[in-house]
Amino acid sequence: MGRIRWATDLRSRFLPDDPAAAAMELEREQFGDQHAFFLLAESTRSVGARELGEILRSWRQALESIPGIERVWTPYDLPAIAVTAEGSIKVRPVGETPSPLRELWRHPLARGTFLRRDGRGLAVAIVPSPQAVATFAGRKRLVEAVGRWASRQSSPFRLSIAGTLPFEVRCVALARREGGWILTGVCGFSLLLLALAFRSAAAALAVLGVGAVNVGTTFGLAGFFSSGLSQFNYYVAPVVLTVSLLDNVHITHAYARAREFASANTEAARMAVTEMLLPCTLTSATTAAGFLALLSSRLPQVRQFGALAATGTVVALASSLALLPPLLRRFDLKRPSQISSRLGRAVYRLPPGWTTGLAAVALAVAVPGLARLRVVLE
Repeated sequence: MGRIRWATDLRSRFLPDDPAAAAMELEREQFGDQHAFFLLAESTRSVGARELGEILRSWRQALESIPGIERVWTPYDLPAIAVTAEGSIKVRPVGETPSPLRELWRHPLARGTFLRRDGRGLAVAIVPSPQAVATFAGRKRLVEAVGRWASRQSSPFRLSIAGTLPFEVRCVALARREGGWILTGVCGFSLLLLALAFRSAAAALAVLGVGAVNVGTTFGLAGFFSSGLSQFNYYVAPVVLTVSLLDNVHITHAYARAREFASANTEAARMAVTEMLLPCTLTSATTAAGFLALLSSRLPQVRQFGALAATGTVVALASSLALLPPLLRRFDLKRPSQISSRLGRAVYRLPPGWTTGLAAVALAVAVPGLARLRVVLE
């Protein structure tokens, strides 16, 4: 697991012919592979040329004083062509022309990148140093530093940060945060439910412990075979844990039932494994096959997700059969509640026609809902 490096490059998220990937490639060509990003400024009132020049100069000085920022480009830095009295052509920055705002309004580059079409906003390009963005931690520190500076400004502009680099930082931070709380939620809910079902908190912890071993083993194997993983695969951990709990719950339930007939806990564990070996194997095989189907995707992070989830499914089966029974022998589990058995018998007693009718009603309700589904592109 120590060898795993989580990818933070968003270009790997897109197909080669995706316009978003083309836009990122254009950004790389314009500013180099230095993760340049933009400070977007929207004015709340009209700003004169001189006031705007002073604001941009102060912004550049402040931003370039932030560690990790190599260069700041403002609209006033764009080249403008002027004709001297002698008829010669001279190139100078927009900020040094007699009418900077007029130059910006008709400048071909400004209208496309540095100036909003309604003239009430502009963009400042921030080019970080290669050392500052060499790691994700460095990128995050840089984006947060610029964000803190922008939040303290009281100029007639509302400031926000945009670009590939801030988007990468937000995506990775979101994936880490969501993956963490989803995993915590699965563990907490499962622990409570298992403790109530088997009336043993220790047994519930054992079941979850085996699941945790599965998650660690899965990512450990990933570290040996592929040291780089997409941030999308932060969500694999709760999936692997959930798949592991399926086998663990079946074996634990079979063990609790077997204790009524076995003379010792060891015999009950053996009976549980014998009873659940084929069902768990078939379930895990079909689940792993479903995840392996994702290997046909053109998106690398989807292929990684499928490979990781399939590996976790196989590891879950092996650990459930090898690790869980010896742990269960230490617990004197009581027979689970009879509610599920009574419910199962009640459903089994339903006439076949009733079951078919209920299925037909459910399908009739579902079909109109399927017809209303739309793929959201925004």
